[in-house]
Amino acid sequence: DNLTKKVRQLEFEVESKTKEISDLREHCTELDKTVKQRNQELERFIKKTEELDKELSVRRNATDVNGELSELLLNKDNHIQEIEQKLQSSTRELATSKAELTELRRKVDMLEETRRSQDQETKKLQNENERETRREREQLQE
Repeated sequence: DNLTKKVRQLEFEVESKTKEISDLREHCTELDKTVKQRNQELERFIKKTEELDKELSVRRNATDVNGELSELLLNKDNHIQEIEQKLQSSTRELATSKAELTELRRKVDMLEETRRSQDQETKKLQNENERETRREREQLQE
């Protein structure tokens, strides 16, 4: 009876850990999506910078080079600073997301190992319980 309770408790813990693993995997998937979004943002920022470079090149050929060039250079510098800030922020977020993902994967691995050992313990207890039940039956038959 005690072993049965222990087996039930271990089965419940295994189910709980399995749910926790599933939740962590779902969180890992969400983090992967966030990392992809950050990468897409970085690509858009780079493309925008290239577009600004092209625009600057075209305007240099305009007749009012001095005034427009000064304005464009200022806008470009401001935009480049903004892009650099966004890139730095996105890079930090990406590093944080990667670290979280690594930590979550480590936790998933630990939980899976715990589940495996609990499964082994449960099986061992079930086998012991079956042996004990057989012994009791044999004793009752005698």
